[in-house]
Amino acid sequence: MRTEDSPWPHITVYGARWCSDTIRTCSFLNRNEIPYIYIDVDGDDDAAKQVQEWNGGNLSTPTLDIEGRIVTEPADEELAEMLGMSDED
Repeated sequence: MRTEDSPWPHITVYGARWCSDTIRTCSFLNRNEIPYIYIDVDGDDDAAKQVQEWNGGNLSTPTLDIEGRIVTEPADEELAEMLGMSDED
């Protein structure tokens, strides 16, 4: 859970529990103790439609909303860079 004094941005992960990229992304966030909200697109039709809208009709997972910046299927290194993490983190 993200606290008000958290140094991390608000992150929402739209994913699917069966998706290896979603599992990897959530593992990365968990391992680095970065709070996020998880929404399972398989159980939320509105979320699935939103993800498709962001991704040109594709239900690409994971799709992250990082304070309004939409990122689809980021590599761990890309996500670390976006979050301002140094190589030592």
